[in-house]
Amino acid sequence: MLTNLPDVYAVGDCAEGTEFITGKPMTGGLGTIAVRQARVAGINAAGGDVRFPGIIGAKVTKLFGLEIASTGLTDDLAKRFEIPVVKGSIKGSTKPHYYTGGKDLKLKTYYNKETGKLVGGQLVGLEDAAMRLNVITLGIQHNIDAKDLFDFENCYAPAICDTWDPLVQSADAARRRLKI
Repeated sequence: MLTNLPDVYAVGDCAEGTEFITGKPMTGGLGTIAVRQARVAGINAAGGDVRFPGIIGAKVTKLFGLEIASTGLTDDLAKRFEIPVVKGSIKGSTKPHYYTGGKDLKLKTYYNKETGKLVGGQLVGLEDAAMRLNVITLGIQHNIDAKDLFDFENCYAPAICDTWDPLVQSADAARRRLKI
């Protein structure tokens, strides 16, 4: 973010950052990335010493009532960066199957095939996609693997969520493929 001019920073859409997982250069194009870069630039311009951790690219939108969310590597990005991935794909619900009012949710989590580390996720559903995506993004930032997410202790109340959150179910599907 530091430019060729002393104490001048470039942030946001005009700045190239580092992709968090691969360490390769990329642009973010998201407001959340811009404000995080600006925070780092401001702290450093005022004499601080912090580093921008990199771009994961957490994004969510809502179209016709459907929440669509993605973070980290997708199939296309994994191929572009030549990272072999294993997917944990599930169709789940936001509430237990025996409780009324649950909304369908499709979830994919991506893991590096060689290390088992969580590298991405995608969700499509009528509710709670952003909340689950934020958990996946935090998992990527903390280098967790499929076993770590499988062991995730989520809260439970039938009216709100299941004993086995779809995130845990997705991690279980990938964990079995990874044989860990």
